[in-house]
Amino acid sequence: MAWPAITISFCSKETLTKLLEKLATLDEDIISRIEFEYFKAYPSIIKRLCSHGLSPWISVIVNEKRVAIGEEFNELCRRVAEKENY
Repeated sequence: MAWPAITISFCSKETLTKLLEKLATLDEDIISRIEFEYFKAYPSIIKRLCSHGLSPWISVIVNEKRVAIGEEFNELCRRVAEKENY
């Protein structure tokens, strides 16, 4: 049996709660099987997200081996944009 996974980096608490409530109506035991994952930001993906104005509230910055929370990702987007303007 496959384990369901949810990438929560783009979910608000409210939408995640609604999703879990809806899933529980379909399968009462599904909540205990869900794996919650964070968005893994690879350099090429960071560029694509930034160019579309998308920003996760939490992500793993793979090449820096760290977690970015909130405004940190937006700062990373600014740094990426500055490098492209050179």
